Amino acid sequence: TTSLTDEQKFLCARFVQHELKQGGSIAETLARIASIGLLTEVVQDFVRPSDSVDKTNLVVYLDAPIAMELLGISGRAARDNTVPIIKELQRMGAKTAVFSQSLDEMSTALKAVLQNPRPTGPTAQALARGEVLREFVLQVALNPTPFLKEQGVQVVSRTLETFPNEYEHFTAEQRQEIFA
Repeated sequence: TTSLTDEQKFLCARFVQHELKQGGSIAETLARIASIGLLTEVVQDFVRPSDSVDKTNLVVYLDAPIAMELLGISGRAARDNTVPIIKELQRMGAKTAVFSQSLDEMSTALKAVLQNPRPTGPTAQALARGEVLREFVLQVALNPTPFLKEQGVQVVSRTLETFPNEYEHFTAEQRQEIFA
C-alpha cells in the first residue's frame, strides 16, 4: 500500500505510459519491476504479519520472461528477485506451472539472442556480464522443460482437451488461429 496522493499516482502513471511509448531501456526495467511486483502481490495476499498461510491450492502460471528469470537466464539480479518468491509460493503448497506455448516463446527468444550478432535484452546483457554461460542458454533454448522441472515448475499443454471450457468461446479453428 502506498501513501501517494491521487495526483502523485497520476504523475507516476503518466511517466510509465511515456516510457513505455518510448520503448527504451527504462521501459524494459519497468516491465521487469511490474512482473516481480505481481508475484510479490500474490505472496502478500497469502501472508499477513499476524497469520501465515501453511497450505494453499493456488496454481501460479509463469510466463516466459519470469521462467527465464527463474532459471537465471536474464541475469543474477533477476534470478535473485524471482527465486525467493517462487520458492515461498511452493513452500505454501502453491503449484507453479508454465504453458507449453511459453516454452516455445522461450526457445524462440533465446535462439534469436544466440543467433543475433548484436543481441539485445536481459539475456544478452547477462551473457555480456558473464552471469550466464552461452552453452547453458543454448541448452535451455533447445529444451527448457527439464530445467524448469528441476525448479518445481510443471509444464501444462493448453489444449481443448485440458481446457474444455474454451469450446464455448472458440471453435477449434479460431483457437488454432489465435495460438498461431
